[in-house]
Amino acid sequence: MIAGGLFLQSCQKNDDDTPNGGEGVFHVAKEVSTPNKATYVSKLSNLREGSVSANKGYSLETVASNRLYASSDGKILYNLKYAVGTIEKYTFSEKPDDYIKEKDLDISGIVGNKNLRWKVVNDQVALAYNVSVEHKKDDQGNYQNTSSTLHIVNISLPDFVLGQKKEIVMPKLPEIEGLPNPHIWRVDNPVIHNNKVYIGLAMRGYDGTKNVNATNYGEGKVLVETPASTLVLDYPTFENPRVISSGLPKGIGDTYGYRTPAYFVAESQDVYHVNMQNSHIFKIKNGEYDNTYDFDLAKALGVTGTTIGGTGIFYAGNGIAFVPYYDQSKGKKEAAWSIARVDINRKTAIKMNFPENLDLSVYQNAKKGKDGKVYFALVARGSQSGKVYIVDPTKESPNAFEEGTSLQVAAGVSYVGIY
Repeated sequence: MIAGGLFLQSCQKNDDDTPNGGEGVFHVAKEVSTPNKATYVSKLSNLREGSVSANKGYSLETVASNRLYASSDGKILYNLKYAVGTIEKYTFSEKPDDYIKEKDLDISGIVGNKNLRWKVVNDQVALAYNVSVEHKKDDQGNYQNTSSTLHIVNISLPDFVLGQKKEIVMPKLPEIEGLPNPHIWRVDNPVIHNNKVYIGLAMRGYDGTKNVNATNYGEGKVLVETPASTLVLDYPTFENPRVISSGLPKGIGDTYGYRTPAYFVAESQDVYHVNMQNSHIFKIKNGEYDNTYDFDLAKALGVTGTTIGGTGIFYAGNGIAFVPYYDQSKGKKEAAWSIARVDINRKTAIKMNFPENLDLSVYQNAKKGKDGKVYFALVARGSQSGKVYIVDPTKESPNAFEEGTSLQVAAGVSYVGIY
């Protein structure tokens, strides 16, 4: 049996400290949009003191975005150069803010194109994947039907050995009102459990001439209600694909997450995930949705008069997770974001007393340290600095955190995660 889906990526002084092995190794990442787009990474061994400079760190190659993961001990940093299609393996050197590129691998031709996605599932396995969509027409140019193909490959870690590439024609979706010819067009954030892969997905339609979106991609607003669904395949063969869907009346929306974890396997051996619109937490038991489990985040938080959306969920273990969320009526890029501590067993949620007016629309990762605490890099909009927030997941309190390392801010700088 293989269980996949690192909970939170688990396992300072100033940003030129060398990791000392005391609390493990942390990597703080930030995106800089001006004057030139770049991603900087700083390695630290202590996130309780010191500061991270706004425009210093190890500069990764400028691309559309960098999708970062770390090994559980923090000694290896992995990166996907999105829109380039290359994955990279880094270790850190003894020099301040210096990393050593151990290996890179171009997999753009393996899974269809350069706009692939990937997930480091655990310290032994990563999966890379992409979806291609074909709108078939007859000899006269008349539209016939639409099909989606999943391109997926297993990557052995830490050595970057590729398994056999698979191309899987995905199941035809049932009819959805307002969404002609519905099909899967994106997948992301897989977990591996009991020889199955569970992958989040997004649906869209096609009216014979153009795509029909189910959500407003930029704002996250629902245009057509689609059932919250998961693609399930055998592992490691990637055979027998099927789509399972929630039967809850309000169980709608995309499930692939956005640069953040969206699925995890709890100690009960059940799979849980969050959706991105009208946010709920869903439970999958023995390969099927458990529709007796109804965890409405807005209701649990006491939010009325609107719905909430999010990007993912960070599982800390023992039934406790943290969910970034926003007021869906205001759009994910304009709304002030918050973070909720949720108990998946009791179906309760508490808004953490972090700074108001956070922007977590492109936030990627929090990390669980060797001390059991959860580390977030948070900066409020318009602030000149932020902090690392060190949260005790065992305490049911909105104030169960300490403030740690200072995060310096400059124009165009966004902190995207701790790894």
